[in-house]
Amino acid sequence: AVDAGLRAQLDAGSIFRFPFNYRADYSADPAFLVANEEGVFALITKEVEPIWCQLKTVAVESFGDDTDLDDELDFEMF
Repeated sequence: AVDAGLRAQLDAGSIFRFPFNYRADYSADPAFLVANEEGVFALITKEVEPIWCQLKTVAVESFGDDTDLDDELDFEMF
């Protein structure tokens, strides 16, 4: 059962955050209480810190004349 005042706020689009714990210990996970026409839902999450990777410089490919390329096969390497 959901309190009428809480249900009215959830129906208005409010989202409630609260600590949730599966077990009887001190490690609580963040949870969010949301609602739609189907019902009221608790979304339990794990907090993570995203790691973003970025290039410090943009790689540029040169398609000019590469005169230093040797197209002959060296059969001694086989």
